[in-house]
Amino acid sequence: MAKYIVILFTVSLFFQACKKSSSPDETPNKLGKEISAKFPNDYYGEWSGNLLINNGHKIDTILMDFAIRETDSPDTVQWILKYEGQDSRNYELITVNEKNGDYLIDEKNGIVINAKKLGNQIFSSFEVMDNQISAIYSFENEEIIFEIIVQNSKEFYPSGDTIVNGENIPEVKSFPVTMKQTAQLQRKK
Repeated sequence: MAKYIVILFTVSLFFQACKKSSSPDETPNKLGKEISAKFPNDYYGEWSGNLLINNGHKIDTILMDFAIRETDSPDTVQWILKYEGQDSRNYELITVNEKNGDYLIDEKNGIVINAKKLGNQIFSSFEVMDNQISAIYSFENEEIIFEIIVQNSKEFYPSGDTIVNGENIPEVKSFPVTMKQTAQLQRKK
């Protein structure tokens, strides 16, 4: 067990050393920072931008609209996604525990997805039709960055599940990424 902690610590240090250092004022994307605005109130409105869909073979671009709107309930906002050529997805973001960053995304069709606010980002992860999907909404001062990572949950590469130098190594399953979607959404005027 001690070896795992040392390995995790070493990997963490490696990634910290690889990060380009700059002052916060020089960093155009302050991911991981606390949301300075009142969330979600200061993000009410209509947002729009191009969604880049990269499946590793080609990149498609479609228009994406996103709206956050107030409702009669103080713990619920409209969370509306619209992709070019498709109907609007009229979801709701429900606050479960604001202090802990716990939210739910209610798709209004029987599907409810857990979401977590960490810093200036909302994360959700779910599996549907043999795909693991991770969504990240990053709230910046002048934009919302929307990202989706899709992984095939049926096909995976197992490793570990062995004994090395007398230590039990747990099984690790690695899932192939099949698609990434990214949009930089600007507030509509």
